[in-house]
Amino acid sequence: MKFLLRLLAVLALLTAHSHSESAQVVATQDSWGDPLIEIRGEIERGDLEKVQRAAADMAIKKVSVLRKPLKFHLNTPGGDVTEAMKIGRFFRNVLASAESYGKIIFATGSKEEQDLILSKDPAKARDYVALPPDVPLADKDIVRNYSAGVLMFLGAVKRAHRDNSDQRQGFYKSKTIPVIGIHRPYFSKDLFAALSPSQAQEAYRVLETAVRGYMLEMGAPQSLVDRMFVKASNEIELIAADEFRRLYKEEESFLQEWLIAKCGATGAQYALSPTEYAEFRKIETWQVRSRMQDKSASDKPVFYVYPNPDFPSPYPEGLYRKVRAYNGKVHVCRDSAVVNHQVEWARTVKR
Repeated sequence: MKFLLRLLAVLALLTAHSHSESAQVVATQDSWGDPLIEIRGEIERGDLEKVQRAAADMAIKKVSVLRKPLKFHLNTPGGDVTEAMKIGRFFRNVLASAESYGKIIFATGSKEEQDLILSKDPAKARDYVALPPDVPLADKDIVRNYSAGVLMFLGAVKRAHRDNSDQRQGFYKSKTIPVIGIHRPYFSKDLFAALSPSQAQEAYRVLETAVRGYMLEMGAPQSLVDRMFVKASNEIELIAADEFRRLYKEEESFLQEWLIAKCGATGAQYALSPTEYAEFRKIETWQVRSRMQDKSASDKPVFYVYPNPDFPSPYPEGLYRKVRAYNGKVHVCRDSAVVNHQVEWARTVKR
């Protein structure tokens, strides 16, 4: 027992890394202009405090005004596992979202560079990179969310990601570079090497138990938990977005149910009377068929409603407006419920 207590006391030292720079935590905005906090670089001890400080500041200055919940963008090669789990639990406690969107790389001098990267809208350029076709990609040109970053990602209540896409040879010759990478957690090599085999075994058992427990606590499937421990720390398994999306929920079940209880569910069936809903289903089928047959459909406005011979105008348009208004009201209520929780937390921190 005394040995185990001593072992637990030095675990934090064993999982620490020797890099001189910790992660950058930067307040910015996403491509839509909504508030966003970026976490870039390797996760080190003490980064939780930086993340919390940035989140509290963002919640008071932006979230409370714009009524848009806290959202983080993760771009990290990994790092301190213990700190990553602390940040993941923080995400869960404040109902934060996390995303990890890969870059789209265009050729220098291309039309895409002019339209998307060199445009006068800075938010447009954040998702893109321009490079000559013969220049190898560097770490700075892509987004990575590896190892400890995946643990943070799993802690969020809403999650989304996409892979990097190198389109310098054209869209149809694009190359995909996965954002997600996993390998088993590890200790500081110098300190771990100084342990005896039996001490190393016990230390790693404690670490593995903690990481497995955390992943299951955050809702990761057992298959992903087991997979995390397959690759050695000097290797990495890159997982394509299409596959990794099957290994996490886009939104946590408890959050969905809490928001349904507070704000109701979205959908035409909740916005309309039974008679209106039955008629709406017929109108909706007609809309889909008409849009598929219309060669100029791409030129129509987003909310264009095709005339329906069974229903006089403006009845179909009125039903669509009613559904959109109802769904919009529910979404505003949901965002407000999350925002209120986050602002309340931030005010306790700012006192």
